[in-house]
Amino acid sequence: MDPSLDVRVNLLPILALLQAASGTRIKRIVSISSGGTIYGVPAYTPIDESHPTMPTSPYGVVKLAIEHMIRLWAIQQGVEYIILRVGNPYGPHQRGHGHQGVVGSWLPRVLNDRPLVVWGDGSIVRDYIYVGDVAEALAIGCIQDNLASGPYNIGTGTGVSLLEVAQTLAEVTGRRVKLKFEPGRPFDPPVNILSPNRYAAATGWRATTRLREGIVQTLSFAVYHGITSD
Repeated sequence: MDPSLDVRVNLLPILALLQAASGTRIKRIVSISSGGTIYGVPAYTPIDESHPTMPTSPYGVVKLAIEHMIRLWAIQQGVEYIILRVGNPYGPHQRGHGHQGVVGSWLPRVLNDRPLVVWGDGSIVRDYIYVGDVAEALAIGCIQDNLASGPYNIGTGTGVSLLEVAQTLAEVTGRRVKLKFEPGRPFDPPVNILSPNRYAAATGWRATTRLREGIVQTLSFAVYHGITSD
């Protein structure tokens, strides 16, 4: 982990963007944050927006700092701010470079008969959400009237373990998966499941794509566009 890299790549560009937007006629700023990292080890699940934010990685700390910077800027500028705390997104166009995104990095490895690296025993649970559902939530956040400023969780409300993801990939592709277990990483919370109820109550939005269906669509896109290598 390189905290300075997270600051340079994630925080500084946002600060530059906010500075450039100061004094303009912007009425609302909508930002995507990381519901999968900013909460840390959960005291309860599903996690709602009132849950304490105690990130366990520099990336999570920086994402939380970005939220606060946007909030302060929006208050000073007198504009609305919507922060969408997205779970673990996956779907077409995700290549998984740098080992980011389990589905994105694992799918081509399955197709190429390569082992899937599992940190820990495979019991880590995450809230995987299809990119189409995320896009719909983002569009709503941009255009819906009378949406109160603040953070909103964007998740499915359902947790899936790494082993369950691997099994689903095997079923969808018809391949036999190989697992390579590595020691668990201290910055990985054992579980992260987001409650989407606040956003649902405010907008009517709910994620509708189940994991298997989303992986089928991701596979179809990858095969059609010839991006099945890892």
